[in-house]
Amino acid sequence: MRSLLASSDVAARPLGRLAALPAASRDMVEMMACLGGRAELGVLAAATGQSADVVERHLAPALGNGVLLAETGAHDAVRFRHDRIREAILAKLDTRRSLQLALARRLAATPELVAVAAQQYLPVIEAITDAAERSHVLALLRRAAEQASISVPVSRASATRSAPVQTGRTRRTESVERQQLSDPLGYGETTSSTI
Repeated sequence: MRSLLASSDVAARPLGRLAALPAASRDMVEMMACLGGRAELGVLAAATGQSADVVERHLAPALGNGVLLAETGAHDAVRFRHDRIREAILAKLDTRRSLQLALARRLAATPELVAVAAQQYLPVIEAITDAAERSHVLALLRRAAEQASISVPVSRASATRSAPVQTGRTRRTESVERQQLSDPLGYGETTSSTI
């Protein structure tokens, strides 16, 4: 019982501290949670569309109250003090899908962050209904595949293929498009593909 209380308290105390943060700091921490448990400041700046100075200024209160920890090195980064903090933030984040899509779109504009953008697109790929954007995302996923940076589990590929597409295209075109998005290198459903 004590361990259960302690584990829930790991997230509860920092979430209370998170609620006390200025709105801009809370927003920054929520965006960081969408990116993962750890984010380089340069990646966070590109994903949010803000300068590194602004990102650092907004992260300072979260670092000061123990929600985040700083990592210094060749590429300065921040990480959540505990995984449960990130999980609790994501569980309460009503706008996660739209936020993640916005982050993916901003990251896609930076060529060296193709793999990070692809990781953000994958969970929200069914939300992309515009044909031109679908083509752009397909090309981005192929570039990420060439860099061999991320792996797509079969279940994600299957979910992507079954997602409805609202573009006014024929069912065959939609099916081919879904196949290309979920399996850009043509490895098939029986194995995991690297994107």
